[in-house]
Amino acid sequence: MLKKQNFEVITSDFYCTKCGNKGIPIPRFNNHIREKGHLKQLYCIYCNEVTNHCEISPRANYLYEDFVIEFNNHNFKPNGERVMTYKQLRNKMYMKAMQSVTG
Repeated sequence: MLKKQNFEVITSDFYCTKCGNKGIPIPRFNNHIREKGHLKQLYCIYCNEVTNHCEISPRANYLYEDFVIEFNNHNFKPNGERVMTYKQLRNKMYMKAMQSVTG
């Protein structure tokens, strides 16, 4: 007996790591979900070049707000790669906040 597969399609949004604007959304099958904050090389219609885009998927537990935190804290190199993982960035921000509170 064949196993029934889930072929539900989910649309992922992509945001340019260079300019921060929303790129072209891409539909993905439910069984092809990438890790949270997945980076993909796509053409940016605002930069007019191929850049890394960060994937925002409803099933990946990485929200637009997470991308904004990374983008505003300059966690992307000029080539679009991450300086540190998102978890490392959040820990660094937490430690910095704790130091400012405790003096």
